[in-house]
Amino acid sequence: MSAQPTFPTTIPHDALKATHAEYDGASLVRHEALYLGGKAFAERIDDFLVRRKSEESQNGNALHDQYAQRKRRAHYVARAAGLIDWLVAAVFCRPPRVVCSVEENAKYWDSLNIDADGLGHPLAHLCREVLLQMLLHRRGYFCVSCPDVAANSLGEQLAAGGLDARIRVLPAASVDDWQRDEDGSLEWVRVHSITPERPENFFDAPSIMRHTWRFIFDGLHADYELKLDKSGNPPERSADGTVSAMCTGVDGDGFPSLPVYEVVAPRGMHIMDRIEPVAIALFNRDATIAKYLDDGALQVLVLRLEDTTHGGVVILKDITAIGIKSTESAEFLSIKPHFYKGLRDDAERLRAGLYEVVQAMAMSAASLPQAGRLSGAAVSEMRDPLNVLLESLSWPVHEALTRLVRDVAAFRGEEPDTVTIEGFDRFEATLADAQQQIGGTSGKTDSLGPDLADGESGDGDGTSEN
Repeated sequence: MSAQPTFPTTIPHDALKATHAEYDGASLVRHEALYLGGKAFAERIDDFLVRRKSEESQNGNALHDQYAQRKRRAHYVARAAGLIDWLVAAVFCRPPRVVCSVEENAKYWDSLNIDADGLGHPLAHLCREVLLQMLLHRRGYFCVSCPDVAANSLGEQLAAGGLDARIRVLPAASVDDWQRDEDGSLEWVRVHSITPERPENFFDAPSIMRHTWRFIFDGLHADYELKLDKSGNPPERSADGTVSAMCTGVDGDGFPSLPVYEVVAPRGMHIMDRIEPVAIALFNRDATIAKYLDDGALQVLVLRLEDTTHGGVVILKDITAIGIKSTESAEFLSIKPHFYKGLRDDAERLRAGLYEVVQAMAMSAASLPQAGRLSGAAVSEMRDPLNVLLESLSWPVHEALTRLVRDVAAFRGEEPDTVTIEGFDRFEATLADAQQQIGGTSGKTDSLGPDLADGESGDGDGTSEN
Protein backbone atom coordinates (compact mmCIF):
# COMPACT_ATOMS: atom_id res chain seq x y z
CA MET A 1 0.00 0.00 0.00
CA SER A 2 1.38 3.43 -0.94
CA ALA A 3 1.85 6.27 1.55
CA GLN A 4 -1.36 8.03 2.55
CA PRO A 5 -1.69 11.38 0.73
CA THR A 6 -2.64 14.69 2.28
CA PHE A 7 -5.67 16.28 0.64
CA PRO A 8 -5.98 20.10 0.53
CA THR A 9 -9.22 21.80 1.48
CA THR A 10 -9.66 23.26 -2.01
CA ILE A 11 -8.18 22.69 -5.46
CA PRO A 12 -8.26 25.40 -8.18
CA HIS A 13 -10.60 24.61 -11.04
CA ASP A 14 -7.83 25.23 -13.58
CA ALA A 15 -5.81 22.44 -11.95
CA LEU A 16 -8.76 20.06 -12.16
CA LYS A 17 -9.33 20.88 -15.83
CA ALA A 18 -5.83 19.64 -16.62
CA THR A 19 -5.90 15.98 -17.70
CA HIS A 20 -3.33 13.23 -18.17
CA ALA A 21 -1.12 13.51 -21.25
CA GLU A 22 -2.58 10.26 -22.64
CA TYR A 23 -6.17 11.39 -22.13
CA ASP A 24 -7.64 12.52 -25.47
CA GLY A 25 -11.10 13.87 -24.79
CA ALA A 26 -11.76 14.80 -28.43
CA SER A 27 -11.04 11.27 -29.65
CA LEU A 28 -13.21 9.78 -26.91
CA VAL A 29 -16.19 11.87 -27.99
CA ARG A 30 -15.55 11.22 -31.69
CA HIS A 31 -15.25 7.46 -31.25
CA GLU A 32 -18.39 7.38 -29.12
CA ALA A 33 -20.31 9.23 -31.84
CA LEU A 34 -19.08 6.82 -34.53
CA TYR A 35 -20.23 3.92 -32.39
CA LEU A 36 -23.60 5.28 -31.28
CA GLY A 37 -24.68 6.99 -34.50
CA GLY A 38 -28.09 8.67 -34.33
CA LYS A 39 -28.30 11.91 -32.39
CA ALA A 40 -24.77 11.58 -31.00
CA PHE A 41 -23.40 11.49 -34.54
CA ALA A 42 -25.74 14.17 -35.90
CA GLU A 43 -24.62 16.63 -33.21
CA ARG A 44 -21.00 16.24 -34.38
CA ILE A 45 -21.55 15.73 -38.10
CA ASP A 46 -19.22 18.63 -38.93
CA ASP A 47 -16.37 16.51 -37.55
CA PHE A 48 -17.09 13.77 -40.09
CA LEU A 49 -18.67 15.22 -43.26
CA VAL A 50 -15.80 16.60 -45.33
CA ARG A 51 -16.45 20.07 -46.73
CA ARG A 52 -15.79 20.31 -50.45
CA LYS A 53 -13.47 22.91 -51.86
CA SER A 54 -16.39 24.70 -53.49
CA GLU A 55 -18.08 24.85 -50.06
CA GLU A 56 -15.07 26.38 -48.31
CA SER A 57 -16.41 29.89 -48.63
CA GLN A 58 -15.39 32.77 -46.44
CA ASN A 59 -18.50 34.70 -47.42
CA GLY A 60 -21.65 34.00 -49.31
CA ASN A 61 -24.50 32.13 -47.69
CA ALA A 62 -25.44 30.28 -50.87
CA LEU A 63 -22.32 28.13 -50.80
CA HIS A 64 -22.74 27.53 -47.10
CA ASP A 65 -26.31 26.37 -47.74
CA GLN A 66 -25.00 23.68 -50.09
CA TYR A 67 -23.05 22.15 -47.21
CA ALA A 68 -26.06 22.49 -44.91
CA GLN A 69 -28.21 20.70 -47.48
CA ARG A 70 -25.68 17.88 -47.76
CA LYS A 71 -25.69 17.50 -43.96
CA ARG A 72 -29.45 17.16 -43.94
CA ARG A 73 -29.28 14.53 -46.68
CA ALA A 74 -26.39 12.55 -45.19
CA HIS A 75 -27.41 9.33 -43.50
CA TYR A 76 -24.88 7.61 -41.24
CA VAL A 77 -25.03 3.84 -40.79
CA ALA A 78 -22.99 2.79 -37.73
CA ARG A 79 -21.41 -0.22 -39.41
CA ALA A 80 -18.44 -0.02 -37.06
CA ALA A 81 -20.82 -0.53 -34.12
CA GLY A 82 -22.21 -3.74 -35.58
CA LEU A 83 -18.71 -5.07 -36.20
CA ILE A 84 -17.46 -4.20 -32.72
CA ASP A 85 -20.55 -5.60 -31.00
CA TRP A 86 -20.11 -8.81 -32.99
CA LEU A 87 -16.47 -9.10 -31.86
CA VAL A 88 -17.51 -8.56 -28.22
CA ALA A 89 -20.13 -11.27 -28.49
CA ALA A 90 -17.59 -13.60 -30.13
CA VAL A 91 -15.09 -13.06 -27.30
CA PHE A 92 -17.71 -14.08 -24.74
CA CYS A 93 -19.07 -17.08 -26.61
CA ARG A 94 -18.81 -18.74 -23.19
CA PRO A 95 -19.83 -16.15 -20.55
CA PRO A 96 -17.30 -15.66 -17.73
CA ARG A 97 -18.18 -16.54 -14.16
CA VAL A 98 -16.43 -16.60 -10.81
CA VAL A 99 -16.18 -19.88 -8.88
CA CYS A 100 -15.22 -20.46 -5.24
CA SER A 101 -14.04 -23.87 -4.08
CA VAL A 102 -14.93 -23.23 -0.40
CA GLU A 103 -18.57 -24.02 0.16
CA GLU A 104 -19.21 -21.58 3.03
CA ASN A 105 -17.83 -18.71 0.95
CA ALA A 106 -19.45 -19.66 -2.34
CA LYS A 107 -22.76 -17.82 -1.77
CA TYR A 108 -21.20 -14.37 -2.11
CA TRP A 109 -19.16 -15.27 -5.18
CA ASP A 110 -22.13 -16.91 -6.86
CA SER A 111 -24.12 -13.72 -6.28
CA LEU A 112 -21.61 -11.78 -8.38
CA ASN A 113 -22.42 -13.94 -11.38
CA ILE A 114 -26.05 -12.82 -11.10
CA ASP A 115 -25.71 -9.28 -9.73
CA ALA A 116 -22.12 -8.00 -9.74
CA ASP A 117 -22.78 -4.28 -9.26
CA GLY A 118 -25.79 -4.35 -6.95
CA LEU A 119 -27.93 -2.96 -9.78
CA GLY A 120 -28.92 -6.28 -11.30
CA HIS A 121 -26.15 -6.56 -13.90
CA PRO A 122 -24.42 -9.96 -14.01
CA LEU A 123 -20.64 -10.31 -14.15
CA ALA A 124 -20.75 -11.27 -17.84
CA HIS A 125 -22.48 -7.96 -18.63
CA LEU A 126 -19.75 -5.94 -16.90
CA CYS A 127 -17.06 -7.89 -18.75
CA ARG A 128 -18.72 -7.06 -22.05
CA GLU A 129 -18.97 -3.38 -21.05
CA VAL A 130 -15.30 -3.08 -20.11
CA LEU A 131 -14.23 -4.88 -23.30
CA LEU A 132 -16.40 -2.49 -25.33
CA GLN A 133 -14.68 0.45 -23.62
CA MET A 134 -11.31 -1.06 -24.49
CA LEU A 135 -12.19 -1.55 -28.15
CA LEU A 136 -13.69 1.94 -28.47
CA HIS A 137 -11.31 3.98 -26.33
CA ARG A 138 -8.23 1.73 -25.84
CA ARG A 139 -8.86 1.43 -22.10
CA GLY A 140 -11.62 0.65 -19.63
CA TYR A 141 -11.71 0.08 -15.87
CA PHE A 142 -13.18 -2.29 -13.32
CA CYS A 143 -13.79 -0.61 -9.97
CA VAL A 144 -14.51 -2.23 -6.60
CA SER A 145 -16.84 -0.53 -4.13
CA CYS A 146 -17.48 -1.70 -0.57
CA PRO A 147 -20.60 -1.18 1.56
CA ASP A 148 -20.30 1.35 4.39
CA VAL A 149 -21.05 -0.90 7.39
CA ALA A 150 -19.91 -0.08 10.93
CA ALA A 151 -18.58 -3.12 12.82
CA ASN A 152 -16.27 -3.89 15.74
CA SER A 153 -14.59 -6.88 14.13
CA LEU A 154 -13.95 -8.55 10.79
CA GLY A 155 -16.49 -11.24 11.67
CA GLU A 156 -19.20 -8.68 12.41
CA GLN A 157 -18.40 -6.80 9.23
CA LEU A 158 -18.57 -10.01 7.21
CA ALA A 159 -21.87 -11.04 8.79
CA ALA A 160 -23.37 -7.59 8.12
CA GLY A 161 -22.37 -7.68 4.45
CA GLY A 162 -19.71 -5.02 4.88
CA LEU A 163 -17.19 -7.14 2.98
CA ASP A 164 -19.56 -7.94 0.09
CA ALA A 165 -17.68 -5.84 -2.44
CA ARG A 166 -19.42 -4.91 -5.67
CA ILE A 167 -17.95 -4.42 -9.11
CA ARG A 168 -18.73 -1.67 -11.59
CA VAL A 169 -17.24 -0.35 -14.82
CA LEU A 170 -15.74 3.13 -15.10
CA PRO A 171 -16.07 4.64 -18.59
CA ALA A 172 -12.78 5.67 -20.15
CA ALA A 173 -14.09 9.22 -20.59
CA SER A 174 -14.62 9.69 -16.84
CA VAL A 175 -11.08 8.67 -15.77
CA ASP A 176 -9.20 11.76 -16.90
CA ASP A 177 -6.04 11.69 -14.76
CA TRP A 178 -3.83 9.08 -13.13
CA GLN A 179 -0.32 8.31 -11.95
CA ARG A 180 1.82 5.18 -12.31
CA ASP A 181 4.69 3.80 -10.30
CA GLU A 182 8.06 2.73 -11.71
CA ASP A 183 6.61 -0.64 -12.76
CA GLY A 184 3.79 1.00 -14.72
CA SER A 185 1.06 0.05 -12.23
CA LEU A 186 -1.57 2.62 -11.31
CA GLU A 187 -0.96 4.45 -8.03
CA TRP A 188 -4.10 6.57 -8.14
CA VAL A 189 -6.81 7.71 -10.56
CA ARG A 190 -9.14 10.68 -10.80
CA VAL A 191 -12.77 10.18 -11.85
CA HIS A 192 -14.78 13.16 -13.10
CA SER A 193 -18.58 13.03 -13.08
CA ILE A 194 -21.28 15.61 -13.83
CA THR A 195 -24.83 15.55 -12.46
CA PRO A 196 -27.64 18.13 -12.77
CA GLU A 197 -28.35 20.16 -9.64
CA ARG A 198 -32.09 20.21 -9.01
CA PRO A 199 -33.51 23.66 -8.12
CA GLU A 200 -35.72 24.16 -5.08
CA ASN A 201 -38.74 23.89 -7.34
CA PHE A 202 -38.06 20.33 -8.43
CA PHE A 203 -40.25 20.67 -11.53
CA ASP A 204 -38.02 23.43 -12.95
CA ALA A 205 -35.31 22.45 -15.43
CA PRO A 206 -31.84 22.21 -13.86
CA SER A 207 -29.54 25.09 -14.79
CA ILE A 208 -26.60 24.21 -12.52
CA MET A 209 -24.33 21.19 -12.98
CA ARG A 210 -22.50 19.62 -10.05
CA HIS A 211 -18.97 18.54 -11.01
CA THR A 212 -17.37 15.92 -8.78
CA TRP A 213 -13.74 14.84 -8.94
CA ARG A 214 -12.95 11.70 -6.96
CA PHE A 215 -9.30 10.87 -6.26
CA ILE A 216 -9.00 7.13 -5.60
CA PHE A 217 -6.00 5.74 -3.73
CA ASP A 218 -5.26 2.49 -1.90
CA GLY A 219 -7.96 2.10 0.73
CA LEU A 220 -9.42 5.63 0.54
CA HIS A 221 -10.82 8.28 -1.73
CA ALA A 222 -11.36 12.05 -1.59
CA ASP A 223 -14.18 13.97 -3.31
CA TYR A 224 -14.08 17.55 -4.55
CA GLU A 225 -17.18 19.37 -5.78
CA LEU A 226 -17.80 22.51 -7.80
CA LYS A 227 -21.09 23.86 -9.16
CA LEU A 228 -21.03 25.41 -12.63
CA ASP A 229 -23.71 26.62 -15.01
CA LYS A 230 -24.16 25.03 -18.42
CA SER A 231 -21.63 27.45 -19.89
CA GLY A 232 -19.00 26.27 -17.41
CA ASN A 233 -19.08 29.40 -15.23
CA PRO A 234 -19.54 29.33 -11.44
CA PRO A 235 -22.72 30.96 -10.07
CA GLU A 236 -20.57 32.68 -7.47
CA ARG A 237 -16.88 33.51 -7.20
CA SER A 238 -14.70 33.93 -4.16
CA ALA A 239 -13.59 37.34 -2.98
CA ASP A 240 -10.29 37.10 -4.85
CA GLY A 241 -12.00 35.96 -8.05
CA THR A 242 -10.62 32.42 -8.04
CA VAL A 243 -12.72 29.35 -8.75
CA SER A 244 -11.94 26.29 -6.65
CA ALA A 245 -13.52 22.95 -5.87
CA MET A 246 -14.18 22.20 -2.22
CA CYS A 247 -13.23 18.91 -0.58
CA THR A 248 -16.48 17.30 0.59
CA GLY A 249 -15.02 14.28 2.32
CA VAL A 250 -12.23 11.73 2.64
CA ASP A 251 -13.39 8.16 3.21
CA GLY A 252 -11.55 4.87 3.65
CA ASP A 253 -12.78 1.31 3.27
CA GLY A 254 -9.64 -0.63 4.16
CA PHE A 255 -9.38 -2.25 0.73
CA PRO A 256 -5.85 -3.70 0.49
CA SER A 257 -4.99 -2.22 -2.93
CA LEU A 258 -6.09 0.36 -5.45
CA PRO A 259 -9.71 -0.66 -6.19
CA VAL A 260 -9.40 0.30 -9.87
CA TYR A 261 -8.28 -2.30 -12.42
CA GLU A 262 -7.20 -1.03 -15.80
CA VAL A 263 -8.08 -2.95 -18.97
CA VAL A 264 -5.85 -1.77 -21.84
CA ALA A 265 -5.92 -2.96 -25.45
CA PRO A 266 -2.77 -4.79 -26.55
CA ARG A 267 -0.59 -3.05 -29.08
CA GLY A 268 -2.42 -2.72 -32.38
CA MET A 269 -5.73 -3.98 -30.93
CA HIS A 270 -7.48 -0.61 -30.48
CA ILE A 271 -10.00 -1.37 -33.20
CA MET A 272 -11.92 1.93 -33.27
CA ASP A 273 -8.70 3.87 -33.77
CA ARG A 274 -7.85 1.65 -36.75
CA ILE A 275 -11.32 1.56 -38.24
CA GLU A 276 -12.14 5.28 -37.82
CA PRO A 277 -10.61 6.50 -41.14
CA VAL A 278 -12.46 3.78 -43.10
CA ALA A 279 -15.77 4.51 -41.34
CA ILE A 280 -15.48 8.25 -42.02
CA ALA A 281 -14.51 7.72 -45.68
CA LEU A 282 -17.43 5.33 -46.13
CA PHE A 283 -19.84 7.83 -44.58
CA ASN A 284 -18.63 10.55 -46.95
CA ARG A 285 -18.98 8.27 -49.94
CA ASP A 286 -22.52 7.33 -48.87
CA ALA A 287 -23.29 11.04 -48.46
CA THR A 288 -22.08 11.70 -52.01
CA ILE A 289 -24.26 8.89 -53.34
CA ALA A 290 -27.26 10.35 -51.49
CA LYS A 291 -26.58 13.77 -53.00
CA TYR A 292 -26.40 12.49 -56.56
CA LEU A 293 -29.46 10.30 -56.12
CA ASP A 294 -31.41 13.32 -54.90
CA ASP A 295 -30.04 15.57 -57.64
CA GLY A 296 -30.71 12.89 -60.25
CA ALA A 297 -34.36 12.78 -59.25
CA LEU A 298 -34.72 16.41 -60.38
CA GLN A 299 -34.42 17.62 -63.95
CA VAL A 300 -32.71 20.88 -64.88
CA LEU A 301 -33.77 23.07 -67.80
CA VAL A 302 -30.82 23.51 -70.16
CA LEU A 303 -30.96 26.23 -72.84
CA ARG A 304 -28.58 26.11 -75.80
CA LEU A 305 -28.55 29.66 -77.13
CA GLU A 306 -26.46 31.24 -79.81
CA ASP A 307 -25.72 34.27 -77.63
CA THR A 308 -26.31 35.36 -74.04
CA THR A 309 -27.97 38.65 -74.97
CA HIS A 310 -31.14 36.92 -76.04
CA GLY A 311 -34.11 39.23 -75.91
CA GLY A 312 -37.81 38.80 -75.93
CA VAL A 313 -38.11 37.64 -72.31
CA VAL A 314 -41.64 37.85 -70.98
CA ILE A 315 -42.07 37.67 -67.20
CA LEU A 316 -45.46 36.64 -65.86
CA LYS A 317 -45.34 36.72 -62.05
CA ASP A 318 -43.20 33.70 -61.02
CA ILE A 319 -43.23 32.13 -64.49
CA THR A 320 -40.57 33.12 -67.01
CA ALA A 321 -41.04 32.56 -70.72
CA ILE A 322 -38.42 32.99 -73.39
CA GLY A 323 -38.65 32.74 -77.11
CA ILE A 324 -35.91 30.83 -78.93
CA LYS A 325 -34.83 30.52 -82.52
CA SER A 326 -35.23 27.40 -84.57
CA THR A 327 -31.47 26.84 -84.33
CA GLU A 328 -31.57 26.97 -80.51
CA SER A 329 -32.92 24.35 -78.13
CA ALA A 330 -34.31 23.82 -74.66
CA GLU A 331 -34.57 20.50 -72.82
CA PHE A 332 -34.73 19.04 -69.32
CA LEU A 333 -31.71 16.93 -68.32
CA SER A 334 -30.76 14.97 -65.22
CA ILE A 335 -27.45 13.64 -63.92
CA LYS A 336 -26.22 10.68 -65.92
CA PRO A 337 -26.56 7.45 -63.97
CA HIS A 338 -23.13 6.07 -64.88
CA PHE A 339 -21.74 8.22 -62.06
CA TYR A 340 -23.65 6.13 -59.54
CA LYS A 341 -21.84 2.95 -60.48
CA GLY A 342 -18.42 4.44 -59.81
CA LEU A 343 -19.57 5.86 -56.48
CA ARG A 344 -21.31 2.63 -55.54
CA ASP A 345 -18.21 0.58 -56.40
CA ASP A 346 -16.07 2.83 -54.21
CA ALA A 347 -18.54 2.45 -51.33
CA GLU A 348 -18.28 -1.33 -51.73
CA ARG A 349 -14.49 -1.04 -51.64
CA LEU A 350 -14.66 0.90 -48.40
CA ARG A 351 -17.09 -1.58 -46.86
CA ALA A 352 -14.58 -4.30 -47.72
CA GLY A 353 -12.00 -2.12 -45.95
CA LEU A 354 -13.82 -2.71 -42.66
CA TYR A 355 -13.14 -6.42 -43.05
CA GLU A 356 -9.54 -5.76 -44.06
CA VAL A 357 -8.95 -3.94 -40.75
CA VAL A 358 -10.18 -6.98 -38.81
CA GLN A 359 -8.16 -9.28 -41.05
CA ALA A 360 -4.97 -7.29 -40.43
CA MET A 361 -5.56 -7.35 -36.67
CA ALA A 362 -6.15 -11.11 -36.79
CA MET A 363 -2.93 -11.70 -38.71
CA SER A 364 -1.04 -9.55 -36.20
CA ALA A 365 -2.53 -11.48 -33.28
CA ALA A 366 -1.56 -14.78 -34.91
CA SER A 367 2.06 -13.69 -35.38
CA LEU A 368 4.78 -15.40 -33.34
CA PRO A 369 5.16 -12.71 -30.60
CA GLN A 370 1.42 -12.79 -29.94
CA ALA A 371 1.02 -16.55 -30.21
CA GLY A 372 3.75 -17.01 -27.63
CA ARG A 373 1.27 -15.94 -24.94
CA LEU A 374 -1.26 -18.62 -25.85
CA SER A 375 -1.44 -22.04 -24.31
CA GLY A 376 0.58 -24.88 -25.84
CA ALA A 377 -2.59 -26.53 -27.14
CA ALA A 378 -3.71 -23.31 -28.80
CA VAL A 379 -0.39 -22.79 -30.55
CA SER A 380 -0.18 -26.38 -31.73
CA GLU A 381 -3.60 -26.27 -33.33
CA MET A 382 -3.99 -24.71 -36.77
CA ARG A 383 -6.64 -22.25 -35.69
CA ASP A 384 -8.30 -19.52 -37.68
CA PRO A 385 -6.45 -16.20 -37.11
CA LEU A 386 -9.66 -14.59 -35.82
CA ASN A 387 -9.78 -17.21 -33.04
CA VAL A 388 -6.37 -15.97 -31.90
CA LEU A 389 -7.47 -12.33 -32.18
CA LEU A 390 -10.50 -12.98 -29.99
CA GLU A 391 -8.33 -14.69 -27.39
CA SER A 392 -5.90 -11.76 -27.51
CA LEU A 393 -8.76 -9.34 -26.87
CA SER A 394 -9.89 -11.42 -23.88
CA TRP A 395 -6.51 -11.32 -22.11
CA PRO A 396 -6.73 -7.79 -20.62
CA VAL A 397 -10.25 -8.45 -19.27
CA HIS A 398 -9.33 -11.87 -17.87
CA GLU A 399 -6.13 -10.66 -16.22
CA ALA A 400 -7.76 -7.59 -14.65
CA LEU A 401 -10.72 -9.61 -13.39
CA THR A 402 -8.39 -12.26 -11.94
CA ARG A 403 -6.44 -9.64 -9.99
CA LEU A 404 -9.70 -8.09 -8.82
CA VAL A 405 -11.23 -11.28 -7.39
CA ARG A 406 -7.96 -12.21 -5.69
CA ASP A 407 -7.82 -8.80 -3.99
CA VAL A 408 -11.48 -9.05 -2.97
CA ALA A 409 -10.85 -12.53 -1.54
CA ALA A 410 -7.95 -11.16 0.52
CA PHE A 411 -10.15 -8.24 1.65
CA ARG A 412 -12.75 -10.76 2.87
CA GLY A 413 -10.13 -12.80 4.72
CA GLU A 414 -10.28 -15.71 2.26
CA GLU A 415 -7.51 -17.54 0.46
CA PRO A 416 -7.15 -15.94 -3.01
CA ASP A 417 -6.34 -19.33 -4.59
CA THR A 418 -9.81 -20.61 -3.68
CA VAL A 419 -11.45 -18.21 -6.15
CA THR A 420 -11.04 -18.65 -9.90
CA ILE A 421 -12.51 -17.31 -13.12
CA GLU A 422 -14.13 -19.66 -15.62
CA GLY A 423 -14.79 -18.80 -19.25
CA PHE A 424 -12.52 -16.94 -21.68
CA ASP A 425 -11.77 -20.30 -23.32
CA ARG A 426 -14.14 -20.65 -26.27
CA PHE A 427 -13.39 -18.70 -29.43
CA GLU A 428 -15.08 -20.12 -32.51
CA ALA A 429 -15.71 -17.21 -34.91
CA THR A 430 -13.61 -17.17 -38.08
CA LEU A 431 -12.47 -14.57 -40.60
CA ALA A 432 -15.08 -15.95 -42.99
CA ASP A 433 -17.74 -15.20 -40.36
CA ALA A 434 -16.42 -11.66 -40.01
CA GLN A 435 -16.48 -11.14 -43.76
CA GLN A 436 -20.08 -12.33 -43.91
CA GLN A 437 -21.02 -10.14 -40.93
CA ILE A 438 -19.61 -7.01 -42.56
CA GLY A 439 -21.03 -7.88 -45.97
CA GLY A 440 -18.60 -5.55 -47.70
CA THR A 441 -17.49 -8.01 -50.38
CA SER A 442 -20.81 -9.48 -51.40
CA GLY A 443 -20.52 -8.17 -54.93
CA LYS A 444 -24.18 -7.20 -55.10
CA THR A 445 -24.93 -4.61 -57.75
CA ASP A 446 -28.68 -4.23 -57.59
CA SER A 447 -28.98 -1.87 -54.62
CA LEU A 448 -29.51 1.11 -56.93
CA GLY A 449 -31.64 -0.75 -59.46
CA PRO A 450 -30.46 -2.51 -62.60
CA ASP A 451 -30.10 0.62 -64.71
CA LEU A 452 -28.20 2.65 -62.14
CA ALA A 453 -26.03 -0.27 -61.05
CA ASP A 454 -24.94 -1.20 -64.56
CA GLY A 455 -24.69 2.37 -65.78
CA GLU A 456 -26.30 1.45 -69.09
CA SER A 457 -29.00 4.06 -69.29
CA GLY A 458 -28.42 7.64 -70.34
CA ASP A 459 -25.73 9.11 -72.53
CA GLY A 460 -23.42 12.05 -72.67
CA ASP A 461 -20.72 13.21 -70.32
CA GLY A 462 -20.96 14.78 -66.94
CA THR A 463 -18.80 15.87 -64.09
CA SER A 464 -18.70 14.71 -60.53
CA GLU A 465 -17.20 16.33 -57.45
CA ASN A 466 -16.69 13.58 -54.90
